Order: sequence, then C-alpha cells, then structure tokens
Amino acid sequence: MVIQAAVGFSIGLLSLHYWSYVPATHELTIITLLGGGVALFLRYYLCHYALANVLIWALAGGLFVYISTSNYIYTVKQIPPMGANITIVGIVDSIQNVNIPSDNFDFIIKEWRGQPETSIREMKVRFYWDKANTLKQGEVLQLQAMLRRPYGRVNQAGYDAEKWYVGHGFHGRGHLLSVIPAASSALQGTVSIRQRFFDTVVEQVIDSQHHGLLLALSFGVKDALTADDWLWLRDSGLAHLMAISGLHIGLAVALGWWGGLRLRGALPEALI
Repeated sequence: MVIQAAVGFSIGLLSLHYWSYVPATHELTIITLLGGGVALFLRYYLCHYALANVLIWALAGGLFVYISTSNYIYTVKQIPPMGANITIVGIVDSIQNVNIPSDNFDFIIKEWRGQPETSIREMKVRFYWDKANTLKQGEVLQLQAMLRRPYGRVNQAGYDAEKWYVGHGFHGRGHLLSVIPAASSALQGTVSIRQRFFDTVVEQVIDSQHHGLLLALSFGVKDALTADDWLWLRDSGLAHLMAISGLHIGLAVALGWWGGLRLRGALPEALI
C-alpha cells in the first residue's frame, strides 16, 4: 500500500511537466470526478486494487500540484504586470557574509505600505543591492523598491531566468531605492541564530586558506569561493559537494550523534 501510494503520488507530481496550462477549477473538478469513477470501477468491478490505489494517489498528487501552482500564480499576480515602485516591510531571509561583497539578498515581504495600506499574501522575492552584505538574516526592514514579476528570455538554448525563479520559489525580483529599519512595524525580528552562528564561524576561519570551502560545506554559502577553488573542484570531480551544500555534513553529524547515543548506552557508567 505504501509503495502504491508513493508511485501514484509521484506520478501526480511529475504530471506537471506535461501540463500545457493550469486548469480552471471546474476542469479540475471534472477530471477528479472522472478519475475517481475510473478508480472505483477498477476496484469494485475489475478487482484491480493496486491499480485503483495508484490512480487515487495520482489524483491526490495532481491535486497537490494544482493547489501549489495556483497559490504561486495568485501570489505573483499581486505584483503589477509592468512593475511598481512600492514601500514594503519584511524580513531578510538569506545569510550574508560581511567580508564578501554581495549584490543580492532574499526577502520575505509581509506588508505593503501605501495609502491605504494593502493587505497581501506573504511572498518571497530576490532583491539586487550593492550593499547586501551589510544585512543580517532575520532583520526586519522597510524598503522602497522597484518590484517586478519573474521574467526571462524565451530561449530554450540559453539560461531561463524565469524558470530558475519559479524553481527556487521566488515570486518576484527587484532593485532597492532605499533601506530603513522598520521601527513602526508590528513584526518582531531579530538576527537569526543561524546568522549569528555563521558570523562566529567566519571570525574563527577567516584567516584560513580554505575558509571559502569550509563555509560552503557547513552553511551552503558559496560567496567566499574563489575562481581557483571552483577550478580545483571541477578538475577533482568534487563539485557535487558544493551542489548539496553541506547536506552530507548534516547527515554525518546526525548519524554520528545517533551512533554515539547507542554506544554510550552500551558502555559502563563512570563513577565520578
């Protein structure tokens, strides 16, 4: 049953690649009813229980995809089609290395400021600013910015920026005009624990020759990697270690912690 559910749900998720458009609600209702009817027919008249279960879970996966895509499209449509110069309040969502110049950061928009104030659905955007490395993850800021929907060149042979933004969950992109602390905002924001830990580690390893590799493997922050580092990773066949951004380190720590707990339980207690 679990395998059937996994296979069916995966089929429903992967079906998104073959959708030419996002169906309307009434179209989805018809598809769901027809699929449910076919599943019932397979289950009770032809006794193909496994196939019926796979079909039901495929419908569930397709419904999940529909809800996710509809939610994303609805959120993106809150941004004017031709862009807008707006005042927004939100939280910095990306770790920044104060020692490495950066021209972009991720931002979670919580409020739009205007006359009157506009209530919006929370959205994630990427802003471009030449002083992004001065920000800290978790800070609450009020920004005056030019905000646009994700867009890219429709050229299958080149880089598809719009596809990248959608794949990474960004609802928009923009450029900053001014940045001020959001003192009047009802949001409560402080520098995140991850950012504080990152800053502490940076202070400890900044003088190390390979501090860029250490930060990339531990936190997934690749800004400190030099061109020589990337050349060495490519030639050595270890570039995939940067792609998983320290995931293997987390798995090793978790495995070591679990193994240590079991080993500790098997050892005799020390009398102090």
